[in-house]
Amino acid sequence: MRFTFRVAVAQRDRPVLVCLQTMLGRGSIYERVPRSAHWQPNSVFSIGSHSAHRATTIPFMEQYLLPCAKRLQFDRWRAALNEYERLHPNRFGKGPSRCAIADCDRPVRGRGLCRSHYYRVTGY
Repeated sequence: MRFTFRVAVAQRDRPVLVCLQTMLGRGSIYERVPRSAHWQPNSVFSIGSHSAHRATTIPFMEQYLLPCAKRLQFDRWRAALNEYERLHPNRFGKGPSRCAIADCDRPVRGRGLCRSHYYRVTGY
């Protein structure tokens, strides 16, 4: 599941996104063609990294987003992100996983087993 933060503005307002990117120190800016002939082209600022959200997006929004419909949308998004991370913890920074067989501390090859235990179970 992806929790991407996006801000889309008219292409003429791109300098505002550049300032936001500079202030946060994260994210990317890209151009999006209009979906209809009479619409203006857009510039989009996007952050997709969970760590970037934790370090920059969430503190920024908590501090500066005023009470409004967007604040309610942000609160729901943040709650969904917290729930997703609670249900799907990652092992980043915790080292390699260890074999599920008792007294075996070798790294996992697949299915929670080290190479030798994996070969014994699967025959491959």
